Amino acid sequence: MASLTKTFRREYDALRWAIRWCTDQMHPNFQWYGGRGITVCPEWTASFAAFLMHVGPKPKHSRLLWLGRLDVNKGYEPGNVAWLPHQRQITHRRYCRRMQFEGQELTLEEISRELGLAPGGLRTRIVRLEMAPAKALTSGPVQYRKTAVLLTHNGQTMSLPEWARKVGIRREKLRNRLDHGWPLEKALQPGDFRRKPDSSL
Repeated sequence: MASLTKTFRREYDALRWAIRWCTDQMHPNFQWYGGRGITVCPEWTASFAAFLMHVGPKPKHSRLLWLGRLDVNKGYEPGNVAWLPHQRQITHRRYCRRMQFEGQELTLEEISRELGLAPGGLRTRIVRLEMAPAKALTSGPVQYRKTAVLLTHNGQTMSLPEWARKVGIRREKLRNRLDHGWPLEKALQPGDFRRKPDSSL
């Protein structure tokens, strides 16, 4: 047994942490695992060899793979455990906010990727900007707030943050330019327009 755990140290550690999360009430992660009824298959807690036989070795050179559950409402048991990409494991945790999108229940991060939004874009729209779901679930730029300042240029109207993202400058920089009275056409031009020192002096 000792030689087995030494050879498959990463797999053994993964099982050991899963058992701890499901049984150690003092562990910070217990509330998300044992605290809500997630358990580890008794056969696996009694035998690491049985766990290894069911799950298989962790693929070599795969540091970003973690021991994850395919159904987060079920425990660590045969058929529900696999070596999953870390990002998938994170977004499938129970405390991740989920919404219905095109007939599927997905996390906000997953829907953001489907809509082509920046990471966390949908979460920003719903949680911080308090958009209605129907409006937030729109691909492309949308007005940030009812009170958002809208700017129109070449027949296109968008909010200041949306214009900043479109032209590739920081929103604070665009806001500062407008506050200093720059014409919108010039303010939307990327680049630094500060006067450069005269090198002939």
